[in-house]
Amino acid sequence: MNKKQLKKVLRDRPGYLKSGSPKLAKLFQIPQRYALEAVQEVNMELEHPITPFKRLIFDIETSPNIGWFWQAHWKTNIGPHQIREERRVICVSYKWENEAKVHNLSWDENKQDATMLEAFTKILLQADEVITHNGDRFDIPWLRTRCVILGLPFPTYIKSLDTLKKVKSMFNFQRNTLNYIAKVIGLGGKIPIQGSVWEEVVFTPSKYPEYKAAMTTMVEYCDYDVVLLEDVFHKILSYIKPVSHVGRAKGKERHSCPNCGSEDMTYLKHTVTASGIIKRHIQCEPCGSDYIIPNQVFLKMTK
Repeated sequence: MNKKQLKKVLRDRPGYLKSGSPKLAKLFQIPQRYALEAVQEVNMELEHPITPFKRLIFDIETSPNIGWFWQAHWKTNIGPHQIREERRVICVSYKWENEAKVHNLSWDENKQDATMLEAFTKILLQADEVITHNGDRFDIPWLRTRCVILGLPFPTYIKSLDTLKKVKSMFNFQRNTLNYIAKVIGLGGKIPIQGSVWEEVVFTPSKYPEYKAAMTTMVEYCDYDVVLLEDVFHKILSYIKPVSHVGRAKGKERHSCPNCGSEDMTYLKHTVTASGIIKRHIQCEPCGSDYIIPNQVFLKMTK
């Protein structure tokens, strides 16, 4: 047994910590120095526990601007001065990675989104990373814009992994929509929905049954988009470069997997940069991701 394996045993069965390093060294046939280091490191983890890495998957549905114009024609130029009612956020669906429940927030009976946005901003702040599809260009700027219009706080720094950006840069799909990607990789497609649902939600008074039925349909549609997005994200996870180092966020060593945090890896090969710097190519066993670590990190790990 090596030190890493002993640390795993001590995390799983912390009662062994009371035995002391000499007894542990003898029991698990490991040098006493490594046993002592393992005990100290696990005790430090227990004193300063690292919370799990929290990924938030979310999607939003929005209303159109409402304005006035003289003629319905493809050359009609509608300017900002013709807007009579600003677009708003109708609902936000979200879930935490690997949790079953999908949560939903929606605008109030007066079709105002301030209370919903105030609540969702607090949820955003709990996330270590957010997963969206086209969120960097659409969802996140939309939410930020609504918040500044309403005078609400919104985080400046959001660690975002946009699956649209990832599939554009690392794959060559025929189309990059969530619906198409989900279908072509065998996950099924989005729930079909008619444009008339938006009409009912936007223009029908909230006290009418038609409005409530349309809102139910829209929420279900948005909820399923979030479920589908998580499935797509997990399917492509081992093929894309991460935006966070999950292992370090969990308090593990730098050689741990950036995507899932596991320290169960296989050494693939070494690579050398144009300037002569040696890098080590590693593959994570649980999630299948491959990644590069500096040579000094690799030497420390093997030591």
